[in-house]
Amino acid sequence: MTAAPAKKRLRWQVILSIVLVLFGLSKITHGIGIVMLIVGLALAYWGYTRLRYNQNVWPQLYSDWQLKFLCNKCGTVFVNQPSYTSPADEEVASTVE
Repeated sequence: MTAAPAKKRLRWQVILSIVLVLFGLSKITHGIGIVMLIVGLALAYWGYTRLRYNQNVWPQLYSDWQLKFLCNKCGTVFVNQPSYTSPADEEVASTVE
């Protein structure tokens, strides 16, 4: 069984994008300033997409991983079902009968 899904790191993207954007703005009259500004904004967008992944996709991947169980004897990965039932499930079961 593989390890838990990892969150995407974004610390260096945030720091580097802030530095590049600020330096690019200070040197905006030179060609290198515009290039740094564009690269800084691209890094900021990349960091934003990684942040959205950590907020939206990763929690579901991690909860799916937590439900898996590896049998050390045969090597099969089983998916455990939660043992609890919600009140909504009990209402549906009572109306079906």
